[in-house]
Amino acid sequence: MQQTLNQILQNLTYFADAHTQVFSSGFGFKSDINSFVNNNPNLSCLFFEITGNTFNTNTQDYNFRIYCLDAKQKDNNNLQDVLSDTSQILVDLRKYLINVFETNGAFWSDNINSNSSVPYTNYTDDLLIGWSLDIQISSGLLISDCDIPLGPVTGGGGGLPSFNCDLIVDCSVITNIESNITSIESNITSIENNITLIENDLLTIDATIDIIQDAVTDNQTDITAIETTLLNNQTAFEAIKDLGDVSGTVDIDWSLAVKYKMNLTNNITLTFSNYSNYEETKVQGLEITSNGAYVVTFPVGVDPIEIDPILDMTKTNYPSFRYLGNTLFQSQNYIR
Repeated sequence: MQQTLNQILQNLTYFADAHTQVFSSGFGFKSDINSFVNNNPNLSCLFFEITGNTFNTNTQDYNFRIYCLDAKQKDNNNLQDVLSDTSQILVDLRKYLINVFETNGAFWSDNINSNSSVPYTNYTDDLLIGWSLDIQISSGLLISDCDIPLGPVTGGGGGLPSFNCDLIVDCSVITNIESNITSIESNITSIENNITLIENDLLTIDATIDIIQDAVTDNQTDITAIETTLLNNQTAFEAIKDLGDVSGTVDIDWSLAVKYKMNLTNNITLTFSNYSNYEETKVQGLEITSNGAYVVTFPVGVDPIEIDPILDMTKTNYPSFRYLGNTLFQSQNYIR
C-alpha cells in the first residue's frame, strides 16, 4: 500500500506516544534537535530526520535517521543507564517496524533495513547522549493508469488524445476487480461446505470447554499456593538482613536478602551461596563496620585487589557484587 511521508511519520509517532519510556517525539533535521529539546524538556525523546527518498520500479524508499536521546548527569553517574535505556528503545522500535507496523498503522512495508546504531555524546548544550539508527522504509508504488489523481484529459492544439480512466480497457484496477470476483465466487462454495464442518466441530468444542473448565477449577488451588510462595520469596529477597556482631566464617545466602549488615569483632571468612545472575539482580551488597583492624577473606571469584576502593576498617564499607558466572564476580566498594 502506497503511503505518504505524513502517514509514515504518523506511524512512527504512534510508537513514540505508546512507548512507556518515551516522553516526546519530533521531526526535522539534525540542526533542529537543540530547539526541539528546549521546547520539549521531558526526556527520553525520539527525533525523526528524513535523509533521503528514492523511487524504484515498484517501491518508494524513505531513508530516516532516528535519534533516541536522554540527558546525562554532569558527573556521568547515569551514563551507563542512559545508553542502555536509549539503545533498548531503538531495539523496540526496530521490532515494531518489522512485526507490528502493518497492524497498528495500516501500512505495509516490504523492506526495513536497520543493521547498526551510532552513539552520540554531549551533542547539545543540555548534555544529551544516546544513539542514532539509520533505517529505510519501503512503500509500495501501485502501477496503474488510474492511480494519478487527474480528471478527464482533453487533447489541445498539439493533438493529445482525449481519455478518461473509465475508458481505459487495460486499467489494472478493473482487471484486478474482475479476477477477484471469480475468486470470491469460488470461495463462497468452499465456505458453504465448511459451515457444515464448523457446526460439527462446535459440538466437539463445547465438550472440550467443559473438560477445560473442570481442569481450571482443579488447578486454581495450586495457582494460589504458587502465587503465595512467589510473594513470600520476593519479600525475603528484597529484605535487608542484619547479622549483628560476627567473627569466623560468615555464610551469606543471597536468596534471603539483597543486602547484609554486619559488625566485625574479629577476622571473618565470607562464603556466598544462591547468588543471582547479573541479568536478574544488578547489585547484591554488604554493609561492614568493625571494632578493629580485622581482615575480611572473600570467597573464590572475588579479588580483594579489584575492590575499588579497598576496605577501610576505620569507616563503614559498602562493598557490592555482580555475579558474572563461573564463580566470577565484579566488585566495588563505597566508603563512608
